[in-house]
Amino acid sequence: TTVPLTDIAPDDEFNISSAKNNRALILERFGKTIANAFLHTPHPLRRSVLAELEAEFPEVVDRTAHAPLRSHTDVSIASSLHHYYAYLTGRSVPAPISCGFINVGLREQQTKLTRLLSARIHDVFCLNDYHDGDVPAEEQSRIIDTFLTEYFPTASQFETGTVRNGRVER
Repeated sequence: TTVPLTDIAPDDEFNISSAKNNRALILERFGKTIANAFLHTPHPLRRSVLAELEAEFPEVVDRTAHAPLRSHTDVSIASSLHHYYAYLTGRSVPAPISCGFINVGLREQQTKLTRLLSARIHDVFCLNDYHDGDVPAEEQSRIIDTFLTEYFPTASQFETGTVRNGRVER
């Protein structure tokens, strides 16, 4: 996703302001301007890179880690900063992944669920519950539960505490 090449504004979503803060750190450290953030996908991380980020930018990492809520001074370590830093230090490489994103809080996106269920065209997908949509939260929960039960009819061995796998913890 594109990160606007503007300064942080009070009306920026927090994911955008954190991406802009990431950009400032990468520019300062490597002289490179990043213009994109990453999609909602699984992100492999290296502990050594995380430790180095903590040592390289201690104030920023500490401020983000200790913020009780998201703020415009945060960075997005695990979903972006790590990846750019690792790439620019020669410890990661770009690779493709087919990902889907469905905002279940918007009715207009619900047809994507049927398509995803029948075609299974992505390596990974994100079902986003959305607080400002036109689908009430309780309905979003039902939609997600129904979809996941159909997409994954057999419970994982790691799905504990559910009736689906017969491993209800008492």
